[in-house]
Amino acid sequence: MSTTPPSAAAAGAPRPPFPVVTATLVALNVAVFLWLVARGMPMMDPSAEQLFAAGGDLAPFTLTGDWWRLGTSMFIHAGLLHLALNMYVLAFTGWRAELEFGRTRMAAIYLGGGLLASCASIAWADLNAAGTNLFGETVYNVRVSVGASGAVMALFGAMLAGVVLPAADIAGPPRERIDTGLLKVIGLNLALGFFVQGVDQAAHVGGLAGGFVLGLLFACPLPLRGAAAAALRHLAAAAVVAGCIGWLLAAGDTPAHRQQRAQLSAGSDASGPGAGEDAAGPDAPR
Repeated sequence: MSTTPPSAAAAGAPRPPFPVVTATLVALNVAVFLWLVARGMPMMDPSAEQLFAAGGDLAPFTLTGDWWRLGTSMFIHAGLLHLALNMYVLAFTGWRAELEFGRTRMAAIYLGGGLLASCASIAWADLNAAGTNLFGETVYNVRVSVGASGAVMALFGAMLAGVVLPAADIAGPPRERIDTGLLKVIGLNLALGFFVQGVDQAAHVGGLAGGFVLGLLFACPLPLRGAAAAALRHLAAAAVVAGCIGWLLAAGDTPAHRQQRAQLSAGSDASGPGAGEDAAGPDAPR
C-alpha cells in the first residue's frame, strides 16, 4: 500500500476529493482528548481510574449495563503519544479507504469495525480476567481498554477485502492481486502488538477481522445500484455489528460479572473502581 498522498499523483490526473471523514475523525479524537485534559486528565500518563471515568472499556462494567463504553472507548487515548501515533496512522490510512469506499462506507467501516474491535477486546479480557493466587483466592486481572487503533485496523481489513474480491465495487486505481505493501503494514501493526507491553492485541485482531468482513459486505458487487445497493449494504453491516454486540452483552450479563463489578466498585461511590487502589488494573492502549 502506497503511503503517497493522492496529491502526489502523476500530473494531469484528476485531483481526489478532500478526505472529509478522515479529517473529521482525527479532529474528533483530538477534541475529545483536549476536552478530557481540560477537565483534569493528565496529558501524558493518565491512570486506569481516569480512563475508566472518561468512558474506557472495562469488562465487568461494559457487560453489566455500561454498553456505551464499547463506543466511547474508541475516542479516548492513554496520553498524548498514544493519540499522536493513532492519528498519524489514521490520517495516512483513512484517505485511502475514503477514496476507495467513499465517505459513507468508510465512516461505517470505521465505526462498525471499532465496535467489533471493542467486542473482541472485552471478550478476550473476560476470558483472561480471573485467576488464583498462592492462597487459593480468586483474583481479577482486569484492565481498562481505550484507543482508536481497533477502528484503524478495521480500515486495513476493509482494504484487504477490496484486494481479495474478484471484482470489488470500490473506486481508485486497479490494485495488485496481492498488495504486498498493504500486507506489510498490517503485519507490522500486528507484530508491534505482540512486542509492545500492554497493547490490546485482541482489539487489533478483532478490528482487522471485523473490518475485513465489513469490507466484503461494502465492496462485493451487487445486481442493485444506487440507493438500493447502499441501503442493502448498510443494513447487512448493521446486522453484523448489532448481532455481535447483542450476543456479547446477552452472554456477558451474568451474576458472576455483577459480583465482580460490585467488588471493583467497593470503596468508591459505587459507580466505578475505587480510586487509590488501582482496582481497574492497568490501561490497555489500542
